[in-house]
Order: sequence, then structure tokens, then C-alpha cells
Amino acid sequence: MTVDKEWWRIIPVSINNAYGDPLTDIQIMDTYDKINKLYENNMRMSLCTKAVPSKEVYEILKTLPSDLKKMMFFQYSLTALDEGGYSFKEREEAIYRLYEILGQVTLMIRPVIPGKNDNIEDMTKIIQVASKTGRQVILGGIHDENKRKVLDEKFYEKVINLCQEYGVEYFNKTSCAAANQFQCDCWMHDLGTPINLEILDFLEYDYYIKNDRVVLRQATTGDLNFVKIITKSKPYTERLLNNYNILSFKINDNILECTSSWFSWSNNISCKIACDYCIIRKIDYLLANRKIGCFPGEINKIETKHNKQVNEQNCIKKENISEMISYDNLRKVQECRAHAILNF
Repeated sequence: MTVDKEWWRIIPVSINNAYGDPLTDIQIMDTYDKINKLYENNMRMSLCTKAVPSKEVYEILKTLPSDLKKMMFFQYSLTALDEGGYSFKEREEAIYRLYEILGQVTLMIRPVIPGKNDNIEDMTKIIQVASKTGRQVILGGIHDENKRKVLDEKFYEKVINLCQEYGVEYFNKTSCAAANQFQCDCWMHDLGTPINLEILDFLEYDYYIKNDRVVLRQATTGDLNFVKIITKSKPYTERLLNNYNILSFKINDNILECTSSWFSWSNNISCKIACDYCIIRKIDYLLANRKIGCFPGEINKIETKHNKQVNEQNCIKKENISEMISYDNLRKVQECRAHAILNF
């Protein structure tokens, strides 16, 4: 079957969020160009910032398309941890300004760290801000050694009660909150029988179909994420190469990365905010000043897509479908709340 030359438009893209911050002075023009490129191609995109933007950054954001909300999911990470030396008040004012310009801000309350911001006072302040902006929050704990987010269930229930009190919708995954904003299927959870198999052939993935599931002969966690988005199904692998979000093929020297929710298109630079809890500090390939990912249309230009240039770390191999590895074995599975109803 012939592959649609513009198949890549289905990929949701995260902009400049591998390392650094998309709304700092040093990143803003690169961020601006990427937003416009994705907008021109009618592609869903995501930005997340912790920055308090400068006056110049606000002026640049004002020139973005007025209907950007239909395809850009904008998040502000508000944790009450004062990362980078910015106070809660400074960030609160920045959020109101960004909401005024962009028309939608979802607050990312992540991570919640025991003994630091796991208290109702901080959560109440954050939820109150959310109630005045996009009325959506994403909750998440800190990563453990297996890259799973850990959050105390009793505390989680208290935050949910706060959200309900202030009329704020809560989500566990960015894809769910984005799907709620876009009023579309959640590409993390609304899965079924695999489609778009011709794209997997085009990308030269080695796979077969068993019990209506895509089974990759070998894959990284990133491959499982990427194939899930393409096929709108839950893929499995016989052999896990490593547990990173890196894909098992590159574009030239560019590492490609796909989380459970987004394909990364990032210009990695030094991060001045420098959160001490950042998981990126534990991922060597994200630390260097380098490009991560690409504009998805560039994938079409690779002559040999699946070159398997990936480090095999703690490789695991399974043969029976009941034992094969999927995302569910590698990360914490979260409830989908993509279809909560809000009147924006």
C-alpha cells in the first residue's frame, strides 16, 4: 500500500521542551519559528514553560495567529517551588499575561515532592490560579528510579477535591488534557485495532500482527510510544532495547525522541531555570547542547529509516504474546480524563 506523503501530520509535537525553556529570550525566536511551521501544516503542538517571560517575549507572542488555541496546547508549570529564583507571585502574574495573549493556559502541577510542596496551602494557591485561566490542571509526582511518577494517593484525592471545589478539571497525562482542549480522541488512551500499517512499512519497522496487535521484533520505549501514536493501538515488543524515549532510528546525527504523548522537536541549550529535581539530569543524551528531533516532515527524507543506532541497555526479550512488553509494563498507567466537559 502506498503511504500518504503527508502522513507525518498526525504526529503531535512538543516544542523546545527536551532541555531549556521555550519562552526564554535565548529560545523564543526558535520557538516562534517552530510554532508557525506547525501551524502552517495544521499540526497539534505543545509548549510547557516555567519562565517569567521578558517584555520582548510577550511582544513576540502577540504576533502569533489569533486562533492558535485550536492546535496549540500551552502549559505552565506551577509548583510553588520557586524554580530559578522566580517567586510564586511573579509566576502567577506571568500566567495571567500569557492567558490574556494565548487564550488558554493549562497548569502543570508536576512534580509534587514529599516534604516540599505536598501541602494543601500550596495546592490551593495553584488551583485558584487555574480557576482564573484555563481551568485545567495536570497532576504528577516525582519520577522514581524506573521513570514512573509517584504521587501519594491520599494527597492526590485531596487535590482532586480542591479542583472540584474551584471548578477546575484535573488530568494525569498531557495528552488527555490536550485532547479535552482540542475535543478529539486521546492519542494515549483511545486505542483500538491498528491502522496506518503502511507507515510502519515505510519506516522499515520489523513487526508482525498477532491477536490484532502490532508486535515489534525489537523496540525502545520511544518506539512503542511512536508506533502507538501512528497506529492508534497498543503495540508490543518481543525485545526491549532500552527504557528510554529515544527512537531506534535517527535523522543524520539527530536523536529522535517520542514520549507517551508527544514527539520532540527541540533545540537543547543550557537551562537557566535549572530545576534540581529535573529527570533530564539523569538522561545523558538530553544534557548536551544539541538538536533533539526534527520537523516531522523531515522523516520522509531519510533514505534508510530504521538504522537501529541505539544503545542496548538492560535488554529484555520475550516470545509469548502474554509475556511481551508494552507501555503498561514500563510506565505507570493513568486514568484517561480526555473527555471531561468544559466551556472554554
